[in-house]
Amino acid sequence: MPNDEWIQADPSELGLTNAAFAAVRRGFHDGYAPVLTVSGGWRTDAASLQQIADESLEVLEEDATDVELVKRTEVGTAHAPAIAQSLAGTAMYESRRFDLRRFQAITGIVDVNDPIKRFVIIYSLTCLYRQSEQMKDEFQELMGTVQVLASNEDGESD
Repeated sequence: MPNDEWIQADPSELGLTNAAFAAVRRGFHDGYAPVLTVSGGWRTDAASLQQIADESLEVLEEDATDVELVKRTEVGTAHAPAIAQSLAGTAMYESRRFDLRRFQAITGIVDVNDPIKRFVIIYSLTCLYRQSEQMKDEFQELMGTVQVLASNEDGESD
């Protein structure tokens, strides 16, 4: 977690169906708590990481309007390519309008034994626009701690 203000949450209790992990940020009293999620899975299709990143826009459009890509940057390595992006959108909830920002890191970890296969992980932090400067920093702190560990033939991390 980026700091002690984040607490793990049950994704299903947040209405999330595609997240393997979720956390909620305490300390904001303006009607919206930032949410951190981790999702992903094996991909064997020919979609580029850019196309997978575009899919994130479509996912946000399911819950928000006026969705736009604010910024996208390619990062990572040949074996673990990644895209960092920020998205914006507007959501209505209980007659209130929320101007949202979503920061994402989308990584593709290539199977060295079968390069057609890759495991795509999407780290997302969704917050209000007015929370975005602080949350961007916390998201970057979190992403600075993420490591990919190789496993041996027994499935144990080296």
